[in-house]
Amino acid sequence: MRLNALRAIAAAALLCAMGAAHTTPQTPGSNVLVTQCDPHPYNNATSGFRATPSKSGQRAILAMQYQNEAATAASAIVFGLVSGGKLVGLGEDDGMFARGAVIKRDLILSQEIFPLGSHTHCVVLRVLYANGMAWFNPAPPTF
Repeated sequence: MRLNALRAIAAAALLCAMGAAHTTPQTPGSNVLVTQCDPHPYNNATSGFRATPSKSGQRAILAMQYQNEAATAASAIVFGLVSGGKLVGLGEDDGMFARGAVIKRDLILSQEIFPLGSHTHCVVLRVLYANGMAWFNPAPPTF
């Protein structure tokens, strides 16, 4: 009987933890669903992605996972890393991103984004579409 009570308590705690799971902030109107935004140090990165700002040779990686939810394929997406209410870095991903395709990328940023402040998250700043149309964030954060 006591074992069943402990199992019930453990199950309830697990369900509460699942319900309180962290949700990734989204950029309204961008039609890009960001499911991962994980900045971490990495000193020997090599990639074709542009890094801004870049005041030193050391780099940071912004591990991203996202998907295009627009009806049209996207050809370039610019992401901003926001920490403490300020834009601390930019990363751009170029390619052909079909609707619903899950994209996993490591974008290179400057190591100087660290230490990060509170409420660190990613925002979509610009989306270019294969048909030539573009979406720009109407209220972008500032550096």
